Amino acid sequence: MRFRQFLYLKQLSRPRLDKNEVLRGFCTHSSRVCIVGSGPAGFYTAQHILKASHSDASVDMLDRLPVPFGLVRFGVAPDHADVKNVTHTFQKVLEHERCSFRGNVRVGIDVDLQELRDAYTAVVLCHGSYEDRLLNIPGEDLGGVLSARAFVGWYNGDPEFKDENVDLTLGDTAVVIGHGNVALDVARILLTPVDTLALPRPRKRLTELMMSLVNSDSENGEKEWQLRFRLSPVEIRGRTHVSGVLFQPNRLLDKGGGSVEAVPAVEEEMELINCSHVFRSIGYKAAPIDSSVPFDDRKGIYLNEFGRITGQTGLYCSGWVQTGPVGVIVSTMNNAFNVASEVIHDLNSGQLAIRNSAQELWSRVERQGVQVTTLSDWLAIEAEEEKRGQQEGKPREKIVDLGEMMNVIKRARKQRKNN
Repeated sequence: MRFRQFLYLKQLSRPRLDKNEVLRGFCTHSSRVCIVGSGPAGFYTAQHILKASHSDASVDMLDRLPVPFGLVRFGVAPDHADVKNVTHTFQKVLEHERCSFRGNVRVGIDVDLQELRDAYTAVVLCHGSYEDRLLNIPGEDLGGVLSARAFVGWYNGDPEFKDENVDLTLGDTAVVIGHGNVALDVARILLTPVDTLALPRPRKRLTELMMSLVNSDSENGEKEWQLRFRLSPVEIRGRTHVSGVLFQPNRLLDKGGGSVEAVPAVEEEMELINCSHVFRSIGYKAAPIDSSVPFDDRKGIYLNEFGRITGQTGLYCSGWVQTGPVGVIVSTMNNAFNVASEVIHDLNSGQLAIRNSAQELWSRVERQGVQVTTLSDWLAIEAEEEKRGQQEGKPREKIVDLGEMMNVIKRARKQRKNN
């Protein structure tokens, strides 16, 4: 199988639960901080606030999904166990006496940002970049053209992408547009034997079938790959399904001061690469969680100074919504620690009005029928996943269906109530 990679310069519905346990974990400390998003940026921000010896602030972490950990759970390749192990640190944050998890909450739908700001002393937006950047070229909507985000979400068991139409049986050549971390992960996953990946069982079975069909048509079943540079896609060709990508060669223009710019090399011929699949991996972008928050659409970040959102006292941002989708977990950690330090400074300096009506807010949200999940609920899902994984000889069998997640939670809550 031949996989080639090229350089391009660059609402989920949920079943109901029984009403209980939503208010478990509330603290009585004077300052409460709400963190929107439970990925790496959210956890590192929470960790630094909770560890500050001169701060008694408590933290509520919200997530749109019933489970925590964001991209660490749904965006890291399954064979990167060393990276995924950071969840052990995150779990300790969740278990802190001044931390509470509130999952299955969609800010802007289940609860408004203004309601959060009225109930908490400070709100930190850490919801990440959940939209794809587009190539904006003809043919991008053809069959066989898939975003890397969707593909990574599919093989990682993200409920948003569990029904993604991923079919590798339609050909033997893939073009991955981009050379970033995610692009390289996509290429590596496509080239890796399925039996070495810790994929969830349904995904593993399907992938084995697809790969066996593809390998049966390739000489000796061997795979090969190439890195190509100075090429920009200008058109994806095909009728209903992709058949190739037309690339414009580039040349590097010296801008002075050590910087260069890629410009079209019009003197060189266009290059058509025949392929059966295209994976677009040119970056993510964020969208504002509320139209009242100043946002730079071009950069995909909130307008901010050191994490303080411009003109919005008590409102902060951390992670990709502050810096853009760049860097790795270590850079996200350092960024989050810096933002948390600014929050702690503002809490201790008296610049923020003390608000602590979170309990009333979540009582009201519960009465409106929103089924908020808790740390206990996440532990029940984790235990079930590990139990299923043990039967398959792997660490966990990830539950990818939201309805199934909520059923597991229902059973666990009933059992805890009976005990």
